[in-house]
Amino acid sequence: MDVTDTQDPSSPSTWVRRALEFRASGDVENAKMTSLRGAKRARNDPKIPERWAAALSTLDQAELDQHLHDDATSQQRLDDALTAALEGLDEAAEVYGLLS
Repeated sequence: MDVTDTQDPSSPSTWVRRALEFRASGDVENAKMTSLRGAKRARNDPKIPERWAAALSTLDQAELDQHLHDDATSQQRLDDALTAALEGLDEAAEVYGLLS
């Protein structure tokens, strides 16, 4: 693993590592948010994990709903995006070489 990569805030692996730490400590909400941040950093990465790509698609829909003033649907989609991002965390850890 490249040490500089794990300290670069623009690197998805930095966010994967942080999300794994939050999840390990039992802080699921921060793990979800941090995993989604990692997904956003990986948006243009050809090796983006499938669940992260789905989370980003759902997040895009949530943002559109918010612009259309459908706050209830927007919040539900945001919750779904956060959940999908967390579900994709192990896959992301594998993709970015953080699983032993």
